[in-house]
Amino acid sequence: MTVDSQNVVWYTAEALAVLMYTAVAVVLVRTYLRTRDVGFVRLGVAVIAWPPYVLPT
Repeated sequence: MTVDSQNVVWYTAEALAVLMYTAVAVVLVRTYLRTRDVGFVRLGVAVIAWPPYVLPT
């Protein structure tokens, strides 16, 4: 089995996107729990709803 460098780059980019997505979600949840500011709930909804429309299928 040969390793195609284009696939390696693609999978690395996908892994980084998922990692960043998760990091943003964790920060929003922690900030909301600390401050109880409703604006962070709205941002959290945007973080959950936006990526399916933006990410390639």
